[in-house]
Amino acid sequence: MRMGKLSLQEKKRFEEAKKSYQKMWEEIKPFIKKRKIKQYSTTGEWKISSYEL
Repeated sequence: MRMGKLSLQEKKRFEEAKKSYQKMWEEIKPFIKKRKIKQYSTTGEWKISSYEL
């Protein structure tokens, strides 16, 4: 988004929204837990079902 093409009123609304978002983020940040991602391969787990035999 280019800030140069916005009117003064639009810039003001954008800044208010940005401040509101930052305030909301700071309030909910303590409750957000980072997910642990475990990468693994399923190479040895594939099985042939009976209908394929």
